Amino acid sequence: MKRKCPVCGGEAHFYFEKFQRQIFSCQNCGLKFVFPLPRQKEIELFYRQYWEKKSFRGEKALGYLSYLAEKESFLNYFQKVFRLINLAPGRVLDIGCGPGFFLKIAQEKGWQVWGLDLSEEAVAQARKILKTNRIYRKTLEDCNFLPNFFDLVTIFQTIEHLENPLELLKKVRKILKPEGILLLTTPNASGWQAKIMGRRWFSYRHPDHFWFFTQKSLEILLRRAGFVKLKRQKEPARIYELSWLLTILPYYLKGRFWQKLSWGLKKILGRRKIKIPFPLDSLLVFAQKE
Repeated sequence: MKRKCPVCGGEAHFYFEKFQRQIFSCQNCGLKFVFPLPRQKEIELFYRQYWEKKSFRGEKALGYLSYLAEKESFLNYFQKVFRLINLAPGRVLDIGCGPGFFLKIAQEKGWQVWGLDLSEEAVAQARKILKTNRIYRKTLEDCNFLPNFFDLVTIFQTIEHLENPLELLKKVRKILKPEGILLLTTPNASGWQAKIMGRRWFSYRHPDHFWFFTQKSLEILLRRAGFVKLKRQKEPARIYELSWLLTILPYYLKGRFWQKLSWGLKKILGRRKIKIPFPLDSLLVFAQKE
């Protein structure tokens, strides 16, 4: 079974099936992609479920509650990411902003912040945290941002959820200033975790992931969207409390053994707070249009 790769046009072979959808693998650029793709309404439903149904990904990954539990980790991570951005404060748009943790860091550094998310709950939380109404429950297509308006656009762990990543990136290019920067992160389908875990890789576990980019396929996509200056950076590790990692372990590693191991280690750990770095092995790319 073969299909045409939607990124490079190469030949893509059937890889495996997940969530009653087929996943194909491009023999040229390495992209993995879901077929058939869900419609936009179904994608929006995933977002609402993730935030409003607190057990969308099972009892061990609680959507909105998970974000709250990881708030400190997110803020620490975004502080590190900001050190990689070589821009004076200006206007920033975060697409898929969630509760606004990245924008909070940006705001504290003097940036004017805008955010987009499809979840009503996420938008409400971001507006509360940031004390601004420039957080919208819209897609970029539904917004009327002026061309050459933003100095920085960020898309953290969101492009893999979209119906049409190429069209989004073309619109991002239009609203960026000539010297503006796009900062994008997404799970790395060519990374060490994906290679070791194969079909059990973490990113395949989510029914709301449709695109699994390699470095090569992501670069091709960005160039097709009109970005000419690309630079990959090493993604900073996230710092987690060990007790939280043990809480979500049974979700990612199925089976009674992992459940018992998690329970036993948490019991030994008790109330002690031990923080450890955990690399997510994602692609982190800066792109400019000129």
